[in-house]
Amino acid sequence: MHVLLVVDDEPEIRLIMEKFFAKHGFSVLSAEHGGYALEIIQSHVQIDCILLDMKMPKVDGFAVLTQLRQIGCAIPIILIGGSVGAENDIVKLQELGFQEEELLYKPISLDKLLEIVKSRLNII
Repeated sequence: MHVLLVVDDEPEIRLIMEKFFAKHGFSVLSAEHGGYALEIIQSHVQIDCILLDMKMPKVDGFAVLTQLRQIGCAIPIILIGGSVGAENDIVKLQELGFQEEELLYKPISLDKLLEIVKSRLNII
């Protein structure tokens, strides 16, 4: 069973994603901010893919990405943003080695997100 880590500060979004992906055969862990996500990742729990919200209080998605790059984490990451066209965010992502196309904007179709997750994990 594939394990997803959903990182989002909005409890409703975490709950919706947990239920949706569980219904599609995934095991889902969740974190309400980046600091907690980093703790989970560094605990060496199996995680196959991370769904990462970029805008969160405390430790945001950019800080998580920076930390993951520093430790050489190879877990596939799907980036989720809250606002379209945030030029400053795009520049930060490019500095971390991501392209604008890799950032999905809310609201996100769960079916599309499932398709992207399956693609990143090579699930047919």
